[in-house]
Amino acid sequence: MYVSQFINMRFRKKYQIFIAVVISCITQGCVESYDFETEKRESILVIEARLTNELKKHEILVSRSFQLKEEVPYDTDVPFAEANAVVKITDDQQNEFIFKETSPGKYISLIEFKAVSNRKYTLSITTSNANTYLSSPMVLTAEAQIDKMYFSRTTNDNGLDGIGVFIDSYNPEGTSVFYKYEYEETYKIVAQYWGRFDIVINRNAQGAPAGVSLVQKNKEEQECYITKKSNEIIIGNTNDLSEDRLVGVPIRFIERRHHSATYRYSILAKQYVQSKEAYTFYETLKKFSSVDGDLFSQIQPGFFEGNIFSENNPNEKVVGFFDVAAVSSKRIYFNYQDIFLGDSTSFYVIDCVTKEYLNVGADLYKAIERGDKLYSFNPLSGSYKMVVKGCGDCTVFGNNIAPDFWED
Repeated sequence: MYVSQFINMRFRKKYQIFIAVVISCITQGCVESYDFETEKRESILVIEARLTNELKKHEILVSRSFQLKEEVPYDTDVPFAEANAVVKITDDQQNEFIFKETSPGKYISLIEFKAVSNRKYTLSITTSNANTYLSSPMVLTAEAQIDKMYFSRTTNDNGLDGIGVFIDSYNPEGTSVFYKYEYEETYKIVAQYWGRFDIVINRNAQGAPAGVSLVQKNKEEQECYITKKSNEIIIGNTNDLSEDRLVGVPIRFIERRHHSATYRYSILAKQYVQSKEAYTFYETLKKFSSVDGDLFSQIQPGFFEGNIFSENNPNEKVVGFFDVAAVSSKRIYFNYQDIFLGDSTSFYVIDCVTKEYLNVGADLYKAIERGDKLYSFNPLSGSYKMVVKGCGDCTVFGNNIAPDFWED
């Protein structure tokens, strides 16, 4: 998951600059106090970069911190994006991998490539104002495969009944130690009040409503698929264990009454082997993200440094960590009935109710114009049952085309 996504989700407006200041870290901890005076706060560059041993086009996010009084864009992965930067990764054999900006603040490598063992990689970013930022040279971590991924019925810390997804990992060489987990879940939803027909308004020559017609639907609106990425920090280490083995790492908990578990569910988990420095970065971010209440009254942290620095100004604060990590992945599927045998209960994304219109008139016209969907029509009574769009059209929430990897 992206650090900027995590910040945006967890703290939204008020707390984001606070986290942007403290997330980058080293094992030495605080190195200087930080003044939280809103009006005097400088803009801080935030860099999110990871290179793995996957052959693919890699992604780097570059953004800026902002003041508490500023509004945060909710509908973007990169709030306050740093645009028009020159981004590249260079290895110790002078191979350069250039990144192109595909959307504000999001940079994708021009070619597919992967990190290989025994080679050092350095990240370089030059912003539009000609400031250059470099990372410390990083090497690829040792590989460790996911040994087992499984699900079972369980309860969470709040005592709620549900489904847990767990991972076992083992590296007999004992060279991995530090782990980070991310996942992408995909699940099927079925529109609770799907009808076979759409209802449209007939209009007269002057454009005024003059009755309604029912037309056969021409697209799939009953079954859809929702895909979401993890939005939490899941880490583990074997530093104090007798062997490099993790058992029952909790990756995901799904409450029994949550709509994602109602039909078929799939989860793709990724296990990253991290350097100690990268692990400490996310460990510190996780600790600060768990702080409740008024952060400023509870903690006055210093500024934590990462492995990225300004070449132009050594005193400039930069938030970010360039991680080079070996990754393994595994996908599993399950159905609600696999866990809760004989339970036919179903849940939907939103609560749905039908509203009946006993005749064609102004109220029905208004419902159609605001996008409500027809659930059923009784020709004997002339009544129309309508629902809000999301209850009759699953594409409001998901994609009506099954993903390529999907298995029923």
